[in-house]
Amino acid sequence: MPRANGRLGYRPLVVGGEVHRRHAESAPRGAGVRVRQVVCLVAPVGTAVATEVTPMAVRMAQYTIDVENLDVMVAFWSAALGYEVEQGDDGSAKLWPPEQPSAAAPTIWLQGSGTAKQGKNRLHLDLVADTDPQAEVRRLVGLGARHVDVGQTGNERFTVLADPEGNEFCVLDGPPSR
Repeated sequence: MPRANGRLGYRPLVVGGEVHRRHAESAPRGAGVRVRQVVCLVAPVGTAVATEVTPMAVRMAQYTIDVENLDVMVAFWSAALGYEVEQGDDGSAKLWPPEQPSAAAPTIWLQGSGTAKQGKNRLHLDLVADTDPQAEVRRLVGLGARHVDVGQTGNERFTVLADPEGNEFCVLDGPPSR
């Protein structure tokens, strides 16, 4: 099998627009030039792949947490996030951001499951504090969160906590960056 880029049988692919990006940089400001997304991947030699990637037009609108004790979890998450509570008649509750939901502030749906959490979360929230992250960690622990070891090395820029039912989440030391 041929070698490509030091990997047996694989070649690097760049999909999308260096040409488009070059044109966008030379276009007059405000010209509305659309830049295609550039995607780099590695594929087996001879494999057919798509030649253009179109960005999706979706955003995260809501985060759902299955809960055993709805009252405990409503109290914790509404206080933790400063969200308003709308309790349903079906054993669930919707937590609304203080302002209209946006991509920056999705709603939280606490869905009564009647069962305890089992195993490690496959998906979790990463929270960022408006002020001192460690002060926020202390506040969340005071509300009922606890520190959790999920294999951290001690060099992370986040603190791992669990809510009162054991659902892991992180408090970042600062906003995510590229």
